[in-house]
Amino acid sequence: MRIRKENFEFSMPTVELPVCMTAALLAITFMCSQQQSIVALQSGFISLSCGGQSNFTDENGIFWIPDSQYIQTGVSASLNNSLLDKSIQHVRYFPGPRNKSCYVLPVASSTTYIVRARFYYGNYDGLNKLPNFYILFNANYWGTVEFNDAFEGFFYELILFSGNSTSVSVCTARISPAVNPFISSLELRPLTTSMYNIVQSHNLALRTESRYDIGSNASTVIRFPYDPYDRIWESDYGLKTTYLTLSTRNPVINGRTGDIPPSFVMQTAKTTIDATTLMYYQFLLPQVKQSYYIALYFAEIQSLGANETRIFDIYYYNNLLSSNLYYSSLDVASLALGSFATVEIYANNSILLGTLNFSFVPGQHSTLGPILNAAEVLSVLDNLTSGTYYEDVSALVYIQTLFNLLDWSGDPCLPIGYNWDWVECDTELVPRVTTLKLSGMDLNGSIPQSIAELKALTTILLDGNNLTGSIPDLSRLISLQTLDLQNNSLTGTIPGWLATLQNLTELYLQNNNLSGTVPTNLRTKAGLDIGLSGNPYLCLEPGSCFSPIQSPIPSQAPQIVNSQPSKKTNHLGLILGIAAGGIIASVLLVASIFFYCRGSGTQKPGSFKGVDSSAPSMNGDVFGVADTKTSRDRSQEFIFNFEEIRGCTKGFQRKIGEGGFGPVYYGKLSDGREVAVKVLATDSHQGAAEFINEVELLSRVHHRYLVSLLGYCNESDQKILVYEYMPKGTLRDNLYGAMPQSQKSLSWKMRLNIALNAAQGLEYLHTGCHPRIIHRDIKSSNILLSKTLTAKVSDFGLSKLATEDETSHIFTVVKGTAGYLDPEYYLSNQLGEKSDVFSFGVVLLEIICGREPVKMNVPREEMNLVEWVRKHLQEGEIHEVVDPFLRSTYKMEAMWKVAEIAIVSAEPRGMYRPTMAEVVQELKAAIQIENGTSMSFSDQSNNGPVFAGRNQYSPNLHSMDILEHVQPSFNNSSAFSTELEGR
Repeated sequence: MRIRKENFEFSMPTVELPVCMTAALLAITFMCSQQQSIVALQSGFISLSCGGQSNFTDENGIFWIPDSQYIQTGVSASLNNSLLDKSIQHVRYFPGPRNKSCYVLPVASSTTYIVRARFYYGNYDGLNKLPNFYILFNANYWGTVEFNDAFEGFFYELILFSGNSTSVSVCTARISPAVNPFISSLELRPLTTSMYNIVQSHNLALRTESRYDIGSNASTVIRFPYDPYDRIWESDYGLKTTYLTLSTRNPVINGRTGDIPPSFVMQTAKTTIDATTLMYYQFLLPQVKQSYYIALYFAEIQSLGANETRIFDIYYYNNLLSSNLYYSSLDVASLALGSFATVEIYANNSILLGTLNFSFVPGQHSTLGPILNAAEVLSVLDNLTSGTYYEDVSALVYIQTLFNLLDWSGDPCLPIGYNWDWVECDTELVPRVTTLKLSGMDLNGSIPQSIAELKALTTILLDGNNLTGSIPDLSRLISLQTLDLQNNSLTGTIPGWLATLQNLTELYLQNNNLSGTVPTNLRTKAGLDIGLSGNPYLCLEPGSCFSPIQSPIPSQAPQIVNSQPSKKTNHLGLILGIAAGGIIASVLLVASIFFYCRGSGTQKPGSFKGVDSSAPSMNGDVFGVADTKTSRDRSQEFIFNFEEIRGCTKGFQRKIGEGGFGPVYYGKLSDGREVAVKVLATDSHQGAAEFINEVELLSRVHHRYLVSLLGYCNESDQKILVYEYMPKGTLRDNLYGAMPQSQKSLSWKMRLNIALNAAQGLEYLHTGCHPRIIHRDIKSSNILLSKTLTAKVSDFGLSKLATEDETSHIFTVVKGTAGYLDPEYYLSNQLGEKSDVFSFGVVLLEIICGREPVKMNVPREEMNLVEWVRKHLQEGEIHEVVDPFLRSTYKMEAMWKVAEIAIVSAEPRGMYRPTMAEVVQELKAAIQIENGTSMSFSDQSNNGPVFAGRNQYSPNLHSMDILEHVQPSFNNSSAFSTELEGR
């Protein structure tokens, strides 16, 4: 629907009713709501004040919120006009560089919705330049927004069916580079299954052109709450008819229509003066070459006498549509006062000439003239596309999230000309992504395996980023022609499957940290242009893998560029190495003077090479007790040279993991101890900072549930950390990660012990160290398992020292991992120990559910682990979230206790979360319940109940009590964001 008004204010006029109708209005309102509040009637409504800054309720009782959580782009502006309807006093405009900007609104599958977008320019930008732009829904054209006056307004309304989708996109699309699209408000309204059934049965959408309340007062516009579905009904005053107006104060009962026009609208009508006069209506059409859906609504609202009848025929362009539409006193008696009928027309565009002409002709035996109560005219948008291939979209959304590319939205490939900048598509049939263009976009982390799901890819351009880790398995991309990964920090070997890609003609791997031997079948692959220079540990033949490639290339093989890294690169590495070394020496010198931790025993200051003091203990099973070795012995043990590390790893032969810091290799020291060797990816400035941080902290911190740092290497550009080896891998892998399913066998009791171990390690950081330590990256992949399944917390690269004041927070740049990030920290940049508690709460939920914190390719309500579990716990359905692997091998009371402490730990507000000491006590209690040795809460601690002092909770938590207080004031915005700051 497109509404034009001079000096348009978009506020809905107050409904002025005759006194005789007031009682009827009140009765209808109470009847429709069935004692529900206005808020309850808005279930499923989304009302966005675009560019707005605060929540408010308008004069119709509709609750509005700002739009910021539904869109990642755009700029807010205010119209500074208090006379306007409050929902359009702000706009969000889109200055670029994107040509398409989209809102993503959540919907329920198999549901029909009204989507309504409003536009009021009002010269918000001071340019007085009338905008024009497209509006799209999903991948389809909706309409063109064009203004003839700065102070006119439009709203476009669409009726669509969600199908299998869990979201709908509403987008503005630029027509001219000089004109910025904008939007004032956006609304979503769910309808019942029966309404506008044609959109479901014919796979189309309906665009509202007009919706008339026939016979209403000229000043009225009817919408919510009088229409519980919030359709907007205009008066037919502008149609300039001279017919009689009828009205009633009695409710009109819906009869033979699924579209359910509201009773209030049906209480007015127009009729002719007598039974000999025909009634004629004409509706103007905005477009001639268009199909339309028309609904005409009839209800008898006049009390008929014993001999009175109302019979008429309906003609559409002289074609008889309905014969003997009949009302009699018997009808009225049988339906109280509401004989109700509808005529629905699907008009072919071949007969439309710019108007819709209807004639209502009285029947031969009728004593009363024809009647019409309401009408809707909707244009048909058919031949809709479902958009880009679903699996391609899912893979791209994951890549978006991982690399924080969230300012691209809507369909990746459509409409043509409005695809995402970093993809190219084949749109011949079902659109497929053929090119991934992510060159030089400062991407961090590893190459996502989800790229392998883009099975139509011919070109992958990931060069010039900060990518680390190994090359993932892309062997299923049988159409791949170009793979450009040069100028990153990739490690590991060159996979042999590359040679099996028959269409691969370009492979560029220059300037990485790849090692091992170039596969023979790749070197000899005909027609392949391959670049490998700048990988210092790569060789062409076995035995020379730790020197740059120098062997000549066989003449029959494709040419491999063998140039060394440029002098500029070498100088930069030398400068960075000297600078980093200086920083480390300075920091460690200062740290050795004042940094210490208190454990269960006394601890002497430790030592690094060149510092004459006691060295730190290397025994991970000691609670802060200093070793008794001499300074010389321990210093020599703690600092490794590169040749020692290369020897103990047999040339970095066995890779056992990969993280944001770099690859991890298995090794064995000369004394037989197994070690994990973490190698910093070259040119990773973030990693260099983490290296310093981890050496500082772990050289001083010792606890049986923290992974022990055995030493480090800092030679030139080689920065390596040596840890005790944890043969059972990460908790994540044992729950749902890369480990083969046959090896995943963690029972419920094992999981409880693992949770307690990790909680005790984290508690030690919060309470046993001085200054206290905030880990800042607690997640299941940073909890490692020993051969006996003892759990230890690892990876202290992001950790921070807490302030002396236990109640204060650290203001710092937000860093962490998607799904685990404390939403309060994310919004405020205030880091505290409760941030670790939130992350650990998520880990506990992983232990219970056996699934990741953020899961794609599931309904939207299941994506976020915390919100999914919270919903089921509120409904008492814990069995719906427990890992199916556990079946019934657990005690329900113990499971509930862990679920309760997990969900409380993951509260959006830190003030409502427990401390780690309290979490430890609750986990101990759960283990006692599971083992059948439960004791009362008063026996657990000398400090009283676990949650003493927080009156939102009681010590004895039960399934419903734990959630009654939950009123989150934050959205867990990290749930669908990427790992932050290169993690």
